[in-house]
Amino acid sequence: MPTLVVDNGAGAVKAGIAPPKFASTAVELSLNCVTLPNCTAKSRAEKKFFVADGLDTAVDLAALYIRRAHDRGYVVNWDLEQDVW
Repeated sequence: MPTLVVDNGAGAVKAGIAPPKFASTAVELSLNCVTLPNCTAKSRAEKKFFVADGLDTAVDLAALYIRRAHDRGYVVNWDLEQDVW
């Protein structure tokens, strides 16, 4: 049975399927990994709300108001973190 590994970091959420045997290098582990930004954003100009990888569809990145659930390594907004998950 494959094992799902999730690293809920402050800057990015990384997830992937662990290989059946431990990989010998970090490069082998990173090949099966998906990385998503751990934040939400609201556009001032477009009046849209973006979550995690939805930021890729934003037109004007300078007009985004970005919110993060973490501050200095601690989760300070669980509701926002739940939106990202």
